[in-house]
Amino acid sequence: MPLVYKTIRYSVSFDATYTTNRYSMIFVPFIGKDNHGGCVTFAAGLLTREDVHSYSWILKQFVDCMGHSPTMLIIDQDPALKIAVENVMPDTRHRFCMWHIMMKVALKLPISLRENADLTSRLYEVAWSELDEPREFEEKWLGVINEYGLADNSWFSDMFSKRKYWIPQYFRDLRMSGLFRTTSMSESENSFFRKYLNRNSNLASFYIHYESAMQAQRHSYKQLCMTDQTTTPKLKTHTHIEQHASRTYTTKIFLDVQIEISEAFNRCRIKSMDTAHEDHMYAVDDRSNGVSNVAYNMVADTFICSCKLFVKKGLVCRHMFVVMHNIGLKAIPEKYILDRWRQNVGAHFISNGQTQASNKPLMSEVFRCIAIADGNEEISTSLIAELKKWANANEPRSLNSANSKERIFQMFYGSKLSTEITIHPPDPVKTKGSGKRLKSTSEKELQKAKKSKRLCRKCGLRVRHDSRNCGKVIEEDSEDE
Repeated sequence: MPLVYKTIRYSVSFDATYTTNRYSMIFVPFIGKDNHGGCVTFAAGLLTREDVHSYSWILKQFVDCMGHSPTMLIIDQDPALKIAVENVMPDTRHRFCMWHIMMKVALKLPISLRENADLTSRLYEVAWSELDEPREFEEKWLGVINEYGLADNSWFSDMFSKRKYWIPQYFRDLRMSGLFRTTSMSESENSFFRKYLNRNSNLASFYIHYESAMQAQRHSYKQLCMTDQTTTPKLKTHTHIEQHASRTYTTKIFLDVQIEISEAFNRCRIKSMDTAHEDHMYAVDDRSNGVSNVAYNMVADTFICSCKLFVKKGLVCRHMFVVMHNIGLKAIPEKYILDRWRQNVGAHFISNGQTQASNKPLMSEVFRCIAIADGNEEISTSLIAELKKWANANEPRSLNSANSKERIFQMFYGSKLSTEITIHPPDPVKTKGSGKRLKSTSEKELQKAKKSKRLCRKCGLRVRHDSRNCGKVIEEDSEDE
């Protein structure tokens, strides 16, 4: 387990890949977002089967290792995985990848409607919108389906019956549900891992390459943290609240917050307000998205906006910024700055069972000695001599006599080299993703249309066949002409 990050409590993307080792074992990484909004690998495992038992095992190991289940898990539509999640993580909401579902829309339409751009556009608009309530989504979706005569289409009926597993409106009550709607983070991480892993690796080399990938991920994370500490983002409004945000959020997250602050001052205005009750109600006119309602409770010092951006992503929205400015706030209230987006609050790394934090006192003393010796040749020479003396006295003797592989093995692994081999390479497995996918009729027709024509020596025509199968397909090619 190379990386632990506290945002595991929110959303995790779970995906399976295949071309990572010579045994065709299924590589399963658990992916999330760090406090910079980038990919972070919580854990990874290898499976030999894609059944309920295997998925249940790896999910249980994940929960045991992390100490608790995530709030939401993004998965594909594998029935075995769905059952495993329900069995092992009963309190976790699982969500299907929207992108994979919406990519199938055009293929599931009748042939007569596949060229109808207005239909696909309206379906996309209804499905991806997060502004509607669930009831409004159902009315709009069924309205489009009935208008185009798709009520009897089995695929659209099935997806509508499973709407609570993939439509954004049904996750609005779930905190941080907006972090993931698709498995795109997993797809991005799969591309990242392909730079380090290959299908010819045995398990030993696979583990070494995986560790290299994790080291690269840690390095990128540390670079972003260093950027936060050494640079100051360029401000757009120069208001006190924007200055506070720039010092609080990580640079990448601040850029998103900055957009909301800028829009609040440039494109939003308070249309009406009611301060007669404990909850002060503000109607904020947003030129981009219409009117949003913000409730501000003076006693509890809380803000609730109808756009629910803070609920979905943990970021203060432009409408709340308008109200904060109106009541004279010069800083974002602490309760509305989540730890997961702050600077200097994020991942800590585990190596051989110990955290790197345990090395901080040692590194601090080393750098303090270097600072004292800097510019003084006499002190530098003395320090180097003392360090060499200490290293020679404490260097493991087994390294000085490194003639024995057995001693080296015992030093690194803490146990003697076994004379009996009990662990053998696994047998190659056949996975769901390793077979040849059956192509749909539309895909076959599209490939046929793209196929270039050539001269057939038998019929003398420029067609898409040759002399070996001239008689079989000449009629079809004539029809194409």
